[in-house]
Amino acid sequence: MISVAMATYNGEKHLKEQIDSILNQTIQVDEIVITDDNSSDKTVEILSQYAEINTRIKFFVNAERLGFKKNFEKAISLCTGDFIALSDQDDIWLPNHIEWLSNNLGTKSLAVGNAELINEDGSKKNILLSETEQFQYFSENSMDVLEHILFCVNPFQGASMLFSKAFSENLLPIPETVAFHDTWFAVNALCQNGIAYTFDPITLYRQAESTVTKHIKRSRIQHIKDRFVSLFSKKSYNTTRPALCNELQKKYPAEDFPILDNIVKKALCYHHTLKSRKNKTKTTLILIKDYKKIFAVTNYKHCLSRVLRIWGL
Repeated sequence: MISVAMATYNGEKHLKEQIDSILNQTIQVDEIVITDDNSSDKTVEILSQYAEINTRIKFFVNAERLGFKKNFEKAISLCTGDFIALSDQDDIWLPNHIEWLSNNLGTKSLAVGNAELINEDGSKKNILLSETEQFQYFSENSMDVLEHILFCVNPFQGASMLFSKAFSENLLPIPETVAFHDTWFAVNALCQNGIAYTFDPITLYRQAESTVTKHIKRSRIQHIKDRFVSLFSKKSYNTTRPALCNELQKKYPAEDFPILDNIVKKALCYHHTLKSRKNKTKTTLILIKDYKKIFAVTNYKHCLSRVLRIWGL
């Protein structure tokens, strides 16, 4: 039995298109559990109309706003299926979305696919999510992928994920210090049975107008810009990655998982160096030695800007 957990908030504009794409999968889901975070538009009215004509759709309205992370938590906890797929309110699932995820999960903890970015009106941007995140290759070694997330960014979109109910039950509630639910599921999957991933898109990921262009430009010049800004700004480096590292240390003690402990210590060294400018030489050596795993790239040019940033150049 496959459940879909969707979190909504003021999503009237694209909600119907997303629900329709879920209902028109090559493999049908058994239930769609939707938790609305006290919307002020017509979202609840739309959900009510769908629920009246399709018994697979069950929706719940929060008495007060929980925020997107807690709202997803609630939706997941209300699912009754053996497997749970996550869904945003404004994307479009390609017809084989559930088919690929369910066929490839196997013994892995989590299955996830790539996404193709689209404009507000649904027209294609002709770029993949993996490209905007500079995620060039996926390693079969889970610890390599974990390094990329702890040092850089999570390339695995929650709205393209599928996992078992049993897997999620051991991860809820999501720690308050962890910023994003999909990052929490991804890092835990990598620490357990791994992730099944495809670079082929299974989701059309809707972006607000101009968002994608800005994102692409960030991926190319932002590190250079950051270096100049850091020279004249008193603002300290800020990231939630150290908190994520700390939560993993709590959940997977060093005596049981020494490989993870080593990765976490390296990641913390890197983030603390960016914040305090200490241990520059040590962190530089870490980046150069493990650049392929850390940046998920095949050449040093992507590593160079990070090294220069460490030295404040």
